[in-house]
Amino acid sequence: MPFRLLQLCLLLVLPLNACGLEITYSKEELQRELNKHFPQKLSVERVGTMSLVEPRLDLRSGSDRLYFQLAVEGQLGVVGKMKLAEVSVSSAIAYDASQATFFAVEPRLEGLSVSGAGQPVEAILQTAANEALPLLGRITLHRLEDDSAAKRHLKAVQIRDAEVVLTLGL
Repeated sequence: MPFRLLQLCLLLVLPLNACGLEITYSKEELQRELNKHFPQKLSVERVGTMSLVEPRLDLRSGSDRLYFQLAVEGQLGVVGKMKLAEVSVSSAIAYDASQATFFAVEPRLEGLSVSGAGQPVEAILQTAANEALPLLGRITLHRLEDDSAAKRHLKAVQIRDAEVVLTLGL
């Protein structure tokens, strides 16, 4: 009888290991998590305080990175608070098993769009964008539940069809 039980267990386990079970998280679900981390304030020498606001997530199929755009707001001189630039950033996805949490890590500046500013202001904003990257270095995207099968059997994370796909196996 124990041999039959072992066979039954193998029949149930092997398909999970061979083909993998997938769990998906939509762009909208991840966007809600991303929004919780903004605005982020940044103090820039010679300029003052700027804020990173309005994150917009972009999931690109075939890429192993998350892409998002952020508006940069700040105050230049006596002019009131205004949108100064748009920053494009990409981040890798990392999983910390001890916390059962996915993070956006290894941020990389992909682009900076400055509207109506002269060369000196653009150079300052470029410096500010580079200084802001560490703020974007460990943003929580999703925390798995304690009893989640994904927490115990996660094998791979990928971006496919504008979703983050977790592949589970044994």
